Amino acid sequence: MKLRQHLLTNRDISAVYSVNARISVTMAKVIQELGLAGRLRVIGSDLFDENVKNMRDGILNNIIFKNPYKQAYLASKLLMDRLIKGADPVRDVQYVESVLLFQSNLSMYL
Repeated sequence: MKLRQHLLTNRDISAVYSVNARISVTMAKVIQELGLAGRLRVIGSDLFDENVKNMRDGILNNIIFKNPYKQAYLASKLLMDRLIKGADPVRDVQYVESVLLFQSNLSMYL
């Protein structure tokens, strides 16, 4: 596994982050197995049970919450507006704000 090898051979790494949920679980497992929890800044992606547990266990420092509920709502609204009203979106690209979760604000998102 490349992550494990990088962490073992590059002692100057001070932080790692994941860009998707699947990698978050693998990354946290490797960090824990190598005994690096608490020694590296570790940021996971997406809010789900395994990431919450890893954050509470001190493996993850932060979680990037991409708000999938808001994404789904916005996509459904844009589709319905187009189908029912014939209204095109104001912009071609839609953005949904991401939030960086900390231990201190985690309960607000559960």
